Amino acid sequence: VCTSPSTAQIAPAPVVQSQHHDRGHRRGISRLLNGEARRMRRDELNGEIQRLLADSALNVRECMVALKVLGQRKLWQEAVGLMKSMSFRRLEPDQFVFNKIISICASSKEGLPAWDLLRTMRQRRLFPDVYACNMVIGALATGGSWEKALSVIDSMKRCQTIPDVVTMNSAIAACAQSSRWMEAIQLLDEGQQLPSGPDVMTYGATMHACEAKWRLVLHLLDEMQNKKIQPNEMISASVMGACAKGSPEKSTDLFTSLKEQGIRQNKVSYTAALSACHKDQYLWEWSLWYLQEMKTTGVEIDIGIMNGIMAVCEKAHQWGQLQKRNTKIVEQLLDDIKYLELTPDIITYSHTMAAAKQVGAWQRVLGLLNQACIQKLQPDGVLYTHAISACANGSRWEHALTLLAAANAVGSLEFHWSSAMTACAQATQWEHAISLASQMLQVGLQPEIVTKTALMCAYVHGGHWPVALELLSMMLDSGEEPNHITLTSVIRACMQRGDFAFAVKWKVEMEALGVQPYLTTYVFLIALAAEAQEWKWVQYLLAESFARYPQADNFDVRQLYNLVLLKCLKFGNAPRAIAFWKDYLDSGVSSTNAMLAACEDLDWSEFKDLCEELGPASWVQGAKEAALSAELALARGGDTG
Repeated sequence: VCTSPSTAQIAPAPVVQSQHHDRGHRRGISRLLNGEARRMRRDELNGEIQRLLADSALNVRECMVALKVLGQRKLWQEAVGLMKSMSFRRLEPDQFVFNKIISICASSKEGLPAWDLLRTMRQRRLFPDVYACNMVIGALATGGSWEKALSVIDSMKRCQTIPDVVTMNSAIAACAQSSRWMEAIQLLDEGQQLPSGPDVMTYGATMHACEAKWRLVLHLLDEMQNKKIQPNEMISASVMGACAKGSPEKSTDLFTSLKEQGIRQNKVSYTAALSACHKDQYLWEWSLWYLQEMKTTGVEIDIGIMNGIMAVCEKAHQWGQLQKRNTKIVEQLLDDIKYLELTPDIITYSHTMAAAKQVGAWQRVLGLLNQACIQKLQPDGVLYTHAISACANGSRWEHALTLLAAANAVGSLEFHWSSAMTACAQATQWEHAISLASQMLQVGLQPEIVTKTALMCAYVHGGHWPVALELLSMMLDSGEEPNHITLTSVIRACMQRGDFAFAVKWKVEMEALGVQPYLTTYVFLIALAAEAQEWKWVQYLLAESFARYPQADNFDVRQLYNLVLLKCLKFGNAPRAIAFWKDYLDSGVSSTNAMLAACEDLDWSEFKDLCEELGPASWVQGAKEAALSAELALARGGDTG
């Protein structure tokens, strides 16, 4: 139960005993009545109202004029105070006064005071009309007070005031604000009994309330179309938003179906469709189609839309050439932003730098960071994270340390230090990596799991793997649990020294702690086993990886096959290569030439760059001639000669 508003700034006026009216005083009151109050300051307006209340000839009409002025200024507290002052002057507010003050509260989006005024009307045996009730429910809907909104409808029924479609729409909107979908459906059913029946606004508000129930939203869409109610842009946005949350894969067919029905899509509809692409990475190409449709139909495109599309393309985790293609698309979107005369922001550069980092283009990442500074954007922690990580992937430890110093000037994060440590370790500067750990403590940052993982990798790069095991033991003693990133990062660090034995030992240690290898972990393990010519281990790891990840997203299993085949060819072991190739065919690999499957769309230099992502470039040096010889052997039916 709401208490009556007590914040009004207008004090009750004293009763004037004089029966004579001062002409100057009446001229001051006329300023309030003739429209001059619109130009008054708030304190001046309150003064004029005080003088109005002091007039012994005050009547309800003049109070209504004053309320009109207060309504134009949306001064709801002063309006409530004026009504109280009328009671002190023994001027009883009538239904019109209450309705006016309720409308002022509603226009000011003050639902609770409006609801309290409605209750006061009933106490005084004044029965509000549908218009007043609708205004109260609308104000309550803005604040999400769905229970009070429903109580207004109940009181209307007791007073035999028949709700209309606006009443139902406002009440359903109040339920939607609090996701009360069952109450919204009940109100929709009650709206079916109205003479006019539900309209498009009714269904739109109900769909908004049911956005977590995508099947129910589609049912409501079918129902309104069966009733010959034409969906509009609001309906389209609600339906797309529900499908994006519950069933992203259905959103594309639904969008095209609505478009074929001639339903115009607006910015909100396209935003909902793009959110489905965020949910399902396989829909990333649709985000580009939506962008083209927005350009064709003239829908407004802002920097938020472009950033969203860039995020979809950047996070569509592809491997090899597909990943390079997506990076080029992100770069093209950056050019689109300039063509559309939009201003790139920090988020724009963040997505572009992340995409360039994924393909190892560390120079491009640093160039984008410089562009952001030229645009007078203050680089944040995310931009420095991408830049330092790119230097780590490119083993550019000196650049990483320079960026770390710049990040410290604006407030460095733990990930900045761990990435700089990784950059030093991968560039065989593991001593520098270890020294960064002590410097990190000096700036007041406590190392967490990410930093400790980078420190382990640094010791492994330096050949001090017993220290890495000791660090792991210290982590466990302090209650920290390693994750699959800890497992994979240390195994990757073993590749520099070709330490397959320790990589297997580390895998066993992690599995004993309940940490399962990730698909990337198997890539590094299989590469190490093949480099060590441990072919039985290669077969075992391949079988284990396929058992755990039978359908890995966005990963072509032929890349693993070709990695092993290239190792065989590197060591001149053609019979072993043919044996593996036959095993691959038995496993259902759909390729007549699995040995060169990764080269289908690449030239030799590009293929070498691709292999660098899986290990040192020396692994594939001299393998080109062996691969060509193997191709001829396979063409002869597997006879190795």
